[in-house]
Amino acid sequence: MRHVRSVLGLIVIVGLLSACGVSADGPDRSSNPGDPTPSKSDGPVVWGTVVGTVRGPAGQPVAGVLVVPGAVDPTLEVPEIAVTTDQDGRYVWQLLPGRYELTGRHDRRTSPAAAVTVVAGERSTVDLTLTG
Repeated sequence: MRHVRSVLGLIVIVGLLSACGVSADGPDRSSNPGDPTPSKSDGPVVWGTVVGTVRGPAGQPVAGVLVVPGAVDPTLEVPEIAVTTDQDGRYVWQLLPGRYELTGRHDRRTSPAAAVTVVAGERSTVDLTLTG
């Protein structure tokens, strides 16, 4: 039953991402809706990328972890969605510039919050470790 809920949740998230103009490669960051690849002529890139790996207490990568951002900046809008880790425990987030705390959640385990400052056009790495 839990697997069915996970699959249904993933379908809902993919639908929401599609409705918001977000593909598997991240949000459409260009000024030209027909071209998802930003170019210098499109103006500044407004998204930053956060990547990382989520590991279990023994150090093994964990698939299917929900990685949730929380805004530290009070004026920052945080998406009401999350990403999940792949089979190798990796995740990729496209977020607006600002300060966030990321948390991993899987079954009844969580990770301590990890702080990250997202900068437009730059990539940051935040690895998380589940406790418990």
